[in-house]
Amino acid sequence: MAGMFTPEIRYPATFSQKAMFVQHHTHPQDVSFDLAAAYRLPATTDVEKLFRATSALFPAMPGINTHFFRRETEVEAVIQPGSVSVAWASVDPACPADEEDAWVALATGHLIESGPIRPETGPPLIARLYRGRSANYLVIVCSHLVVDAYAFYRGMDILASLYNAPEAEWADLIAGGAEHPGSVPAAPVIQKRVDDYLDLLSTADLLTNPGLAARPTLDGIRGRHHIHTVEGAASTVFRSSAAATEFGAVAVTYAIYAATLHRLCPTDTVVIGMPVANRAGYRAKQAIGYFVNTLPLPLTITAETTWWELCAQVSRGIRLVQTCQGLDLAAHTRDSDRLDRAYRAADNAVTFYQQALAPTLDGVELISLPLERTALSYPLALAIADNGERYVVDLAIADSINGSELAAFFATSWDTAVANPHTPVVTGSVWAAAETAAPPTTHADDHTVVHRILAAAAANPEAIALRDSGNTGTEPTEVGGDIGVLSYGELAERMRAIANLLHRDGASRYVLLTMPAGIPAVVTMLAVMASGRAYVPIDPAAPAHRADLIRRRVREELGTMPTEYTATDSDRLWAAPTATDTAGVIEARGDRPAYVIFTSGSTGEPKGVVVPGGNVADLLDSTGERLGLGPADTWCLFHSTAFDFSVWEMFGCLATGGTLVIPRGEEVSNPQAFATFLQRERVTVLNQTPSALRRLVAVSGLLPANAMESVRLIVCGGEALYPADLQPWVQHHGDTARVANMYGITETTVHVTLHDLTAADIATETRSPIGRPLDHLADVVIDPYGRPVWDGHPGELLVTGSALATGYLGRDDLTAERFRTIIDGGIPTRAYRTGDSVVCGTTAGDEGGALTYVGRIDNQVQLRGYRIELGEIESALVTAAGCRGVVVRLCEPAGAEPFLAAWVTLDQPLTEREVRGRLDGHLPPYMIPAAITVLPSIPLTHNGKPDIERLPDPGARVGGAETATAPTAVEGASLPLADRIAHIWSEVIGTGPVGVHDRFMDVGGTSMHVMHVYDRLRTELDLDDLNLVDLFEFATANDLATHLLSRSDIYPINVNRERTPR
Repeated sequence: MAGMFTPEIRYPATFSQKAMFVQHHTHPQDVSFDLAAAYRLPATTDVEKLFRATSALFPAMPGINTHFFRRETEVEAVIQPGSVSVAWASVDPACPADEEDAWVALATGHLIESGPIRPETGPPLIARLYRGRSANYLVIVCSHLVVDAYAFYRGMDILASLYNAPEAEWADLIAGGAEHPGSVPAAPVIQKRVDDYLDLLSTADLLTNPGLAARPTLDGIRGRHHIHTVEGAASTVFRSSAAATEFGAVAVTYAIYAATLHRLCPTDTVVIGMPVANRAGYRAKQAIGYFVNTLPLPLTITAETTWWELCAQVSRGIRLVQTCQGLDLAAHTRDSDRLDRAYRAADNAVTFYQQALAPTLDGVELISLPLERTALSYPLALAIADNGERYVVDLAIADSINGSELAAFFATSWDTAVANPHTPVVTGSVWAAAETAAPPTTHADDHTVVHRILAAAAANPEAIALRDSGNTGTEPTEVGGDIGVLSYGELAERMRAIANLLHRDGASRYVLLTMPAGIPAVVTMLAVMASGRAYVPIDPAAPAHRADLIRRRVREELGTMPTEYTATDSDRLWAAPTATDTAGVIEARGDRPAYVIFTSGSTGEPKGVVVPGGNVADLLDSTGERLGLGPADTWCLFHSTAFDFSVWEMFGCLATGGTLVIPRGEEVSNPQAFATFLQRERVTVLNQTPSALRRLVAVSGLLPANAMESVRLIVCGGEALYPADLQPWVQHHGDTARVANMYGITETTVHVTLHDLTAADIATETRSPIGRPLDHLADVVIDPYGRPVWDGHPGELLVTGSALATGYLGRDDLTAERFRTIIDGGIPTRAYRTGDSVVCGTTAGDEGGALTYVGRIDNQVQLRGYRIELGEIESALVTAAGCRGVVVRLCEPAGAEPFLAAWVTLDQPLTEREVRGRLDGHLPPYMIPAAITVLPSIPLTHNGKPDIERLPDPGARVGGAETATAPTAVEGASLPLADRIAHIWSEVIGTGPVGVHDRFMDVGGTSMHVMHVYDRLRTELDLDDLNLVDLFEFATANDLATHLLSRSDIYPINVNRERTPR
């Protein structure tokens, strides 16, 4: 019967087949799409007859006996009779009888994992009949390219019909499976319905789900199936529920799945992948082959959406998608190209089967053996089988997703949608009602750093509190200018004297200090706090416009001109007479504002953060003992006093009895001079932003290996730290220094969390671990709807506890927006919205409650239909490519395609291409920057953070550093035609110069650039014989030129014009 169809039938693959073919070649080790089933046969089964039926049927089905080959830009289907493999097999005789089911299931798993089935070579279907001692088994493994699920079960039905019928009738039954995708007409497409569908799609910014993408291993996505059965009374309740009666079981289950997807990917629009049959007419419905077309269905779920509304929305969407089942969406174009940019293959799928999934032989349904398949086709997928009496629910979840939580949520949602369809889909928000207020945080009056410094002075007045760089502590103290050195006793005396002066001057309750970092500035700040006032630092180097904005904001808050002291006031302040009567001088209180630091605002106007004095004392209570802070420590004031890291440097040192050394300006700005300063001053506690630390690490290797032996503690904060940044430090100086990564925000008083970096972190960690909250603080991580996220999933960090700022100076509106009341454990609690995305407990090895920094929520960009966290790219550049300083931004040049650009510093000579090559395998292609600019150093702001405004244009050559868009000499000389091609590429792509040996995709070229490049090459260079496929096949300008010039027998070369057609 294998000769029922003509050998070597060929036809162009359908768009569905081409999509699956591309999937295979994109992931050649992915076995997830191969279909498989294993059945235990009834004891009454005539296995010899079943074997004959199997051998007769499958080799005779054209749709199954099909191979696929790439033909230039097309895919061709070739039907080759007898391509399938049908054979006997035996269960291992040593296997106990009661374990044969498990043995066959395991053997089937091995058969699957030995794949995937190759489209070109097959065999497209493998059938095995196993003989066992206690039972016999039928195993089928089949390429998805030759059958979809509908065809698979139809083929099994035909097999059952053959077995149940006399063999004389087999030919007619087999003929029923003769139709295939190449023999039946395509499903018609009605343009009006397509337009309606495209209108629906246009309501979604993306047709994929941010946050769902699993990082696939080389062999695809791995995960597990969460299966449960709804039967008996539960099945009856579901079928008779109001929602199922109104909208149908399919719509309700799809709605439950959509809500589950929304819990995982919390945006107002989620997109479910909806496989549709893509079959029209009797012939197509009888055909055996791969027809299915998975189309995206966007659904809107807001905080107010009810289950009833969602079911209605799903029901309408299903009907619309069903009318467009023949639509090749990937190839569809419209007036606006936004849809084309957004479209990607589905990232999830939901299917509903209303049929028996196992064939019946002699009236007995075969027993399906459960197969433990860990390879998944999607990060998330749902398959529901309804046999009329029960529902079998199979929720497949990738290992990168918290499967147990998600499966439990699906089950709860099932119950809620059935029992309470008019309630909101989104529940569980931590946000309190507007009228609910959290109780205020209070501190004791003497819970301030001022009182602690006075106590340190009383305990050890001769100890050195402050000294200038280079002062050994023996030089006399002078009035004004370079003071040199100050003991704790002298510090307490000067603090009281200046505080008393402020009282006599009638200073405003907010005192502006525009003073350079130095001993006078530090003492004056302490005096302001001691007087019960709050200091407002203005960096003398700050732009005049910013300084004026701060003055204006303070003036508006006070209703009068604020008191301001500058460097010119140092002599007067220092000359303030010692207070003879100290009563009433020290007015510092734990609940009074101690300082106001202005930070950048999203609107461009700085906002002043008001911090009570007790907050700093709480910070020191949580860190002093844990970090071993004490009188033996020497700190340095590296940061501007207008940056809150200075609060930690000054008061963390002085309130614990340490010595604070003030480096000179040139020592702060010059990393080599700063390294020498650290060595000379024997600094023990070093505080750095990661950007500044990278500069220090780069030059510290020039010093002797023991030069940094005094540094026992490095505290990093202010921005994301990637542990690999410290590898050169450890290699040169050893790992004797403790490294604490301390995440924090000005609004939460400098530091929130602490993570001690281990040697393993520095050697292997690819993320930015920030650890657990300090003892006086707590965290809640939420999604955009206020629901706590599950471990391993990103969300916005909320900080609660005793160190939250009072709010923003004169900005009650902004204070109410960022400082909110939540319900935490049933108690109204004040929380600060950080705007930072973190992940809690991302791996099994993480300590309980440990956080990993992901990036700013507003640091997420959209590029070519993908949402991208720039922090992830920055991390990969550091950990995979060996870069040190890293900045990544999305560039959107006028009239050109947007692209990702990176600015990096290197400690080894690498070209851009080499840097990019190191990212391969760590990032998907769309996340690899199109332009990588190598800089001698990343420009920094006065706070030690990257200065974005001072970065050069992407692709520029800076300071002699090579940007690898230019080919190196080792690559060899280029052809004139290649230079012309590269020039056109650079103009079309817009990421900077393109070298003749640069790969088109590496420098930012995308499919959206190809047609523009194609038209310009043909028109400007007279390349009339240029084929579109050439642009994909020859990746560099030099390769393309060489290929085109090899055709000189058809198009002779003209030196001046490059090519002249005959």
